[in-house]
Amino acid sequence: MKPLKLRMKYFGPYIDETMNFTEFDNTPLFLISGKTGSGKTTIFDAMSFALFDHTSGDERDAKQMRSDFATPNDATEVTFIFEHNGMKYTVIRSPKMNLAKKRGNGTRDVEASVKVKYINKEQENIEITKKNQADKFLRDLIGLDAQQFTQIVLLPQGKFRNFLNANSADREKILRKLFGTSLYQKWTEKIQEQAKIIESENEKLTTQIQTIRQQVEIEDNDEINDEEWIVKVSNQIEEKKKKQEKVNNDITISQKQLDNLVETYQNEKVLADSIKQKEDYIHKLQSLENNQDKIESKKIYAYKLAWYQKNQQIFNNKTDLELQIKEKSDKLVLLNQESKFLIQKHESAKI
Repeated sequence: MKPLKLRMKYFGPYIDETMNFTEFDNTPLFLISGKTGSGKTTIFDAMSFALFDHTSGDERDAKQMRSDFATPNDATEVTFIFEHNGMKYTVIRSPKMNLAKKRGNGTRDVEASVKVKYINKEQENIEITKKNQADKFLRDLIGLDAQQFTQIVLLPQGKFRNFLNANSADREKILRKLFGTSLYQKWTEKIQEQAKIIESENEKLTTQIQTIRQQVEIEDNDEINDEEWIVKVSNQIEEKKKKQEKVNNDITISQKQLDNLVETYQNEKVLADSIKQKEDYIHKLQSLENNQDKIESKKIYAYKLAWYQKNQQIFNNKTDLELQIKEKSDKLVLLNQESKFLIQKHESAKI
């Protein structure tokens, strides 16, 4: 990234100042100098603010960079023009601030804004105004975030006097703060913690290996190292696997033989059941032949019974007639007796 122009309006101590970096194209090295508080660091703050909405040292918030000279009618704005990979980009950014109302009296809060403008390879004018999209576009374009940009591109001011007068331990702290190496320190500490954890796990594994070696009987168990012991155990495991495979094959063959025997048994059982059923049928047939006479008598009885049932009404009528005849006969006898009695009375009367 090559800075071309930086304009600061009511930003820090500047009311409206423009820095044209193209004037230093022929000068490989130039110096920004001035008294304390003259605004040297503010130049870097303005560049960092335009690109990342952060100041270079993060010691002041972007809203705090609004100039003390600004009135409610003066807007704070930073315009940064730079070149990157042969293309020119313009970034215009303003912090959140309180400005005079456009109509009437009083003030109003104005939200932070940003605008990125450039001409792409197709010669199209591109303009990005949404903050999230603009911030992401600039990060992806430059390949750095605000902290990395500060550590790599900008060199923070005001740290060297302390550094020159400090002892070795303090210099280490200053350098760590200056170049932001605390990340590597944390990384080293994290690696050391992981190393301790791994060492502890290795000790546990070593104890487990010793316990296993005591449980598994191997020739020269106490004289060989762990690698040789593992090789011997692996060989034993392979031999046992082969034996297990042979046993499994024998079991499979035996299972097939057993299945064949079961199938043969089932077939013979079905055949035996058929023979027994046939014998039962023959026995029943012989029993029927032996009882043929009884069957014939039962047939005759059944025939007579059927004939009797068929003619039962006739027998019932015959019985009723016999009863009626008997009653009439009894009445006739009574009448004959009465007739004799009357004849005798008549004879007596005649006498």
